[in-house]
Amino acid sequence: MRTEHSGVSIASAVLLVALSAPISALNNITITVHAGQQQVFKGFGTSIDNWGGFNNLPDASKDEISRLMWGPAGLNFQVLRLWSYMNRDAASMAATYGQVISYARKYNPDIRLLLAPTADNPGDLQSYARHYVDMIAGMRDDHGIVMNATGMCNEPNIGDYFTPEGMRDLVKQFREELDSRGLQDVAIVAPEVSSIDPRGYEYFDAIRNDPDAMDALTAISGHSYNMSMTREMADYVAETGKEYWMTEGSSNGYEAEKDDYQATKAAARILSEINLRTNYWVWFFGYGTYRDNDNATQIIAYWRDSGDYVQFLKYYYIQQISMVMEPGALVRTAETDREQSQDKYMEWTYGQKPYVTAAAALNPDSTWGIGVINCTDIGTTDWSDGHCCGDSWYAGDPIGWGYDAETFDITVHVEELAKAGDVEFRMYRSNKGSFSVTINPKEILCFRSVEPVGVFPVSVRRIAGRGRREENVLTFTRAGRQVARLHAVADGRAAIIDATGRTVREFLVSGRHATTFEIAGLPSGTYVVRVEGGGLGSYARRLLVGPERF
Repeated sequence: MRTEHSGVSIASAVLLVALSAPISALNNITITVHAGQQQVFKGFGTSIDNWGGFNNLPDASKDEISRLMWGPAGLNFQVLRLWSYMNRDAASMAATYGQVISYARKYNPDIRLLLAPTADNPGDLQSYARHYVDMIAGMRDDHGIVMNATGMCNEPNIGDYFTPEGMRDLVKQFREELDSRGLQDVAIVAPEVSSIDPRGYEYFDAIRNDPDAMDALTAISGHSYNMSMTREMADYVAETGKEYWMTEGSSNGYEAEKDDYQATKAAARILSEINLRTNYWVWFFGYGTYRDNDNATQIIAYWRDSGDYVQFLKYYYIQQISMVMEPGALVRTAETDREQSQDKYMEWTYGQKPYVTAAAALNPDSTWGIGVINCTDIGTTDWSDGHCCGDSWYAGDPIGWGYDAETFDITVHVEELAKAGDVEFRMYRSNKGSFSVTINPKEILCFRSVEPVGVFPVSVRRIAGRGRREENVLTFTRAGRQVARLHAVADGRAAIIDATGRTVREFLVSGRHATTFEIAGLPSGTYVVRVEGGGLGSYARRLLVGPERF
């Protein structure tokens, strides 16, 4: 269960997890958090099972399960992935998911909706794309359900529903159909392959090598089971300039309520993939009907008749990560001092699993969040606990294995805090049900600084400038949730102008020190900040305020 221990003072930006047992040099691991933003972590998400059981629950159970999943004090999930099929239409989708969406939005009004088409009977590309776009348009027009994004086909490599070239063409076909229906704002994510493996790269390459397909695509996507993100794939994504969305991750098989094996695998992959350039991380079935033979796919499982439910141990592991890394956090790149690739980069891929995985980020309130998990003692994974392939389950072939149980002395060095002096962190620890002062096998440890440390930048895009180099004229940093700071090179007067051209804020700025200005009360959106005076002419930059869309 989760336990909180506050008041951990960290000297010189080094987090030292002290152990009570004797430790050899081989059991010391140093994790270095490198300076500089890698990507924005936009949050977690989930789909739910597609059997409609949620609608049959007592209202009190619907409400409580939704609070646990979507509420800010729960898991604070941001994305709801909706399964769909060729034999469904907008009306059936609204009937299946209408209550799910309503209850979710009670606790998170900004939930993003992601359609998950499946290719049970794809037919030709145009008919397939038109079917799902008709569904998206009908949900918007007839039921008031606005989809923010859509996939193309769930795991097209399983069963070869679409070849890599077919997926490439499907991305372009979807974009054409969406645009023709006034759905230009619906993002496209693809190819949603089951693994980051050689077959997956064939799909990635087919899209990447077609400029029109890349223009149509918002995010590259894949799934997370036994072969998840690697440093090679993270660098591949960075080269494309696209985001990476992990749109389905879980395990399979039976899971006990306090199963630290399954909890460790879940949290280890999450931290690994956040560290390896993932923008969204989406669970398979966040909640659904309890199934003895396959409840490892679920975070919360319920019984339809009684409305009773169980939160598996991984709920608390994921909650810990959510508590220290908020949506919008700026992720840094972390590496260990070990030599093997899976250990150095903390990759969760085929075969040997790493000793630890970790991730670190600067939150929007300028606090630091850090998560570390000990991945040893997870045993061997075979196909029966891996992922389904077609209509069959394969058992007996090992596909992943962990190191024997080891307890580590973990030191985390954050380069950007090297001169920050003593930094106080709040520590959260989860294990099988007891509080411990060691980082034991299958135990997760998360930190969040008590006070803001460092500067979180407000999103800015350059739009105009004369005279001096413009990047030296206006820059912004965030100074909390309600205010931001403007840095200018000369005294002058600033105005914040909304999309209609109306001036909504005015204030004086100084060229000698940062000027703090309020952003509280400004609706989410894009504004222009214009500064005049000081003999430098007029300068403007675009300022983005509030939560961003996909």
